[in-house]
Order: sequence, then structure tokens, then C-alpha cells
Amino acid sequence: MAADQNIELSWLVPDLFQFILIPKTGDELSIFFVQLLIVVTVVFFLFFVSKCISAWRRLSWFEKVLEPLERKDIADKRYDLIELARKKDINIGFLWMEFDETLVEVRRNERIEIRNTLDAGHFFNSYTLAGSITENRLLAAVPGFLTALGVIGTFVGLQLGLADLKLGAGVDVNQMQEGVASVVDGAKVAFLTSVWGVALSVLFNFAEKLGEQIIRRKIRHIENLVDWLFPRIRPEEQLQIISDNSAESREVFYQVKQKNQKVFLLQKLTLNQVLDNILVSQNHFLLYQNLNY
Repeated sequence: MAADQNIELSWLVPDLFQFILIPKTGDELSIFFVQLLIVVTVVFFLFFVSKCISAWRRLSWFEKVLEPLERKDIADKRYDLIELARKKDINIGFLWMEFDETLVEVRRNERIEIRNTLDAGHFFNSYTLAGSITENRLLAAVPGFLTALGVIGTFVGLQLGLADLKLGAGVDVNQMQEGVASVVDGAKVAFLTSVWGVALSVLFNFAEKLGEQIIRRKIRHIENLVDWLFPRIRPEEQLQIISDNSAESREVFYQVKQKNQKVFLLQKLTLNQVLDNILVSQNHFLLYQNLNY
């Protein structure tokens, strides 16, 4: 029984510190494709990290502003929140102003409460707060780019290997051995680029999904925080508010009507008194003229 051979994996890690602009051998071609794959991965990973940091700062600002608040303080600090959002960022300010337009004031037990007519997720979601991450089609396509580059390296390696393969009646054994060796070298390039392309694609996809999941979890925390500070007004409460407003309107209308009646009676009495005074004065004047004649 033949002895078990050890698996040699060193060929999977080429000498990446060589700078090769124009590869001339199979090994140099392998290094070139692997370096290209690593550069593409690092560039897009740094781009992804920058977007994550920007979104994280934006979400952390929301948490810093909203977490110290209580429901009872919202009515007094409503307009302060708008000013803070405007000073932070124009997009955040516009988003918060849209959210503020859906808020209504509800008077309950001599106290004003701020209630929401739409869920927080309608305004504060992954699209509005972290669209550069969750809706970025370029980042979503990076794993496909890496796999495609690996496949391109595979076909290039196979093409180079098969190009030197010579078969035929006039080919001697040495030429055939050289051709087979060239095919083996080409296959080595082909499979090496495929391994690196798929491996980097999997790693980038895992990192991208992990970062996106962390951002989405933070967004859900903000949604829950906003929903707690600005509870949704129920349809029953809306009907009750309409009923209360109608009762108040009827009461105000009745009071206005009573005042108008009092004013009308007062004006009528005043007019009668004025007319009576005019008639008395006229009678006195006529009586005085008759006495003189």
C-alpha cells in the first residue's frame, strides 16, 4: 500500500510582493491575477467601510438625541428637535420635518401629548438612513466581479496551456512532454485564480452582509425608540378627539349666540332710549313754540 502523500498548499499563495505589470510566465500571470483580485477587494472594502462609518455616525446622532428624552418632554422640545436636525445635516433636517408634519397634539388630563399618525419605519428606514449601504447595487455586485475575474484568469490560463500543446505524427516525445508541462502550468494558473476569486468573493460577501446587518439592527433600534417617544394615535382616539372638538365647538357657538343676543337686546334698548329722548325733546320744543305764540 502506497504511503499517504501530504497535501501541498503552498502553491495557493504566490509571491504577492512582486510587482508585475506585464506577466511573461505562468507564475507571473498567476501573481498578476491574484494581485488584481486583492486590489479590487481592498478598494471596494474600504469604500464599504467608509459608507458604514458615515451611516453609523448618522444613526448614533439619532440615538444620542432621542435616548435621553421622555414622552412628557416631547411637547416642550418638539421645535428644538427640528432645529437640531437642521443643524446636523440638511437631509436629516428635511427627513425630520417630514416626520414632524405627521405629528398631532392631543390634550389629555390638562397635558398636551404628541402623537404620531404614521409608523416611524415610514420615515426612518434602511433606505432613508443607510441607502448607500443597503441599496448600493455596486457593492452588491462586487462578489460577482471577483468571481468573474477569477473565471477570466481560468480561461486565460487554460488558453495559454493549450496553446503550447503539440499533438501529431511528427511530434517527438520531448515536444509532447513540454506541451503537457505547459498545459499543467496553464491549469495551475487557471485553478489558482478561480480559488482566489471565489475565496475573496465569499469573504467580501460575508463582510458586506455582516456590516449591513449591524446597520439594520441599529436602524430598528431607532424605529422602536421613535415609536415609543411618539406613540401611534389609534382610530378610536381620533374619533374621540373629533367628538370632543365638536362638543367644544357647539359650546363656543352657544356662548357666541348668547353674547350676540345680549348685544342685540342692549342695542335695541339703547335705540329705544335714544328715540324716546328725541321724541321728548321734540315735544318740548313744540310746546315751547306754542307758548310763545
